[in-house]
Amino acid sequence: MFCDKCGNQLRDGAKFCDVCGTSIGGADNQSVNQGYVQNTPQNMMYTQPAYMAPVQTARKPKSRAWIIIIIAVVVAAGIGVGLFFLFQQNNPTLTVNGENIPVEVSGYACEDGEYGVAFVGKKGNDIYFVSVLFASGHPSADKTYNPKDSQKAVVYFNHKNLEENIDSGVSTHSPYFTEATVSVGNYAEKERISISASGKCIGDGLEYKFSLSGNVEFCEYYDLLARVEDVIGN
Repeated sequence: MFCDKCGNQLRDGAKFCDVCGTSIGGADNQSVNQGYVQNTPQNMMYTQPAYMAPVQTARKPKSRAWIIIIIAVVVAAGIGVGLFFLFQQNNPTLTVNGENIPVEVSGYACEDGEYGVAFVGKKGNDIYFVSVLFASGHPSADKTYNPKDSQKAVVYFNHKNLEENIDSGVSTHSPYFTEATVSVGNYAEKERISISASGKCIGDGLEYKFSLSGNVEFCEYYDLLARVEDVIGN
């Protein structure tokens, strides 16, 4: 005997097909093999997977150390730029006949109660020495001296050329020194002085127009003299 639905050979006395579970001789043709339900595309239910929200990892707050470092760098850069321009403004400068001469020596010293400032500039074979002597003692701040009208300040200018054997020097005592002005800035202390000077003179038939300015540090007289002689020679 065979199953009417799937054709499987049935056991003797079987009430249900062992393969498809069809009732033998029944009219309902239902699959009732101990509650068995055949899984077919029609009776399978599609279950949508449950939505899972993405796991968010807690962000660590940015360290304030970086902010502090950035601020410190910006502040340091600003201070550095400010000091650079301040140094440029106060750095001793010397100009002769419209040409900038690099200053190699500058100093402010005192000898026997007389205070003086010395500048030595050198460019190529040309060496220029300019000194201002305050014969009346310690200079006063915020004051302008005219060495041609008063002996309270004396200016000396010297030009030396190592190749052309030029060695001309003239002071404001000489009639060849036609113009001279000395100005002391807002401070004139033992440690330093701010000064500017300009003049016009003739030495060995050559005309010179010069100016100098800057903040000059105080030093020992013989130390300044040695440094000057190292550049201009004895």
